Amino acid sequence: MMVSVIIPTYNRAELLVETILSVFAQTYSKLEIIVVDDGSTDQTETEMNRLIKIDNRLRFFKRSFSFPKGANSCRNYGFSLSKGECIKWMDSDDLLHPKALEKQVENLLDQNSDLSICEAMRFSQSKNGKPTRNLNGSWGNVKQSISLDNYVAGRVRWGVCTGLWRKSFFYKKNHSIWDEELMNSQEWLMHLQSLIKGVRVSVFSEVLCYIRSHVGSMSNARNKGSMYYYHECLARKKAFDALRNSKGVKVSSRNRLIKQFMWYQLFIAYKGEVLLGLRVFGFYGSVFLLFKK
Repeated sequence: MMVSVIIPTYNRAELLVETILSVFAQTYSKLEIIVVDDGSTDQTETEMNRLIKIDNRLRFFKRSFSFPKGANSCRNYGFSLSKGECIKWMDSDDLLHPKALEKQVENLLDQNSDLSICEAMRFSQSKNGKPTRNLNGSWGNVKQSISLDNYVAGRVRWGVCTGLWRKSFFYKKNHSIWDEELMNSQEWLMHLQSLIKGVRVSVFSEVLCYIRSHVGSMSNARNKGSMYYYHECLARKKAFDALRNSKGVKVSSRNRLIKQFMWYQLFIAYKGEVLLGLRVFGFYGSVFLLFKK
């Protein structure tokens, strides 16, 4: 099975090179790497052209003008260009263990699943494409059963780079994949929508992905302004709409999700954007319809 590794990027040339080198180093060789640039003004294109000469499995594209700006558009565009039977999405600052693809492809086939999830570790520095300092241990939680109820309740969670997907799942389920309206929380929503659509999940309980924490990352506390929390609310509004006709989610789990939504709304006001926080009240129709279920 060919694996398509899809990486959106914007002005991260140095980090992106490390990410790609970690994919070049995979023991599983039947792969392609699709980098989709979102309009970088640094040395991204120069570095990609240099790496293509080293390994022609790397393909470099600029986001099509038919797709709106943003990482999610780049992911969707990369998916439309992919040739593999399996998809691995990565951020442009993630790293892979050398055997990540080998072990996850084997897990996907052995378990006949649509999605293989591995464990991930957070790190803050790297050297020669390898993580050098652990920050806060593991990222996410795949120790419990991967069910819709556990996901809604926040008991399980996994990152973008930890999943290896069968491409056919998205075609069979008519899945729109990445929501291009969101600037963050998109993977949380995409994973929830996939669980609603019945994705078959298997877990490979080893750390095979490394998620970098740095000043430029979206998850860094310095970057969490009012607009960040607005999109957290928007993602949950979309989740409420998706969950309305779904089964297997306990009332307590739904209530926890609604409380989380309300806390994010308060954070918008706390960050100084009261009018933006008031705008979120327009999402409460979805909350009330979920309560009525």
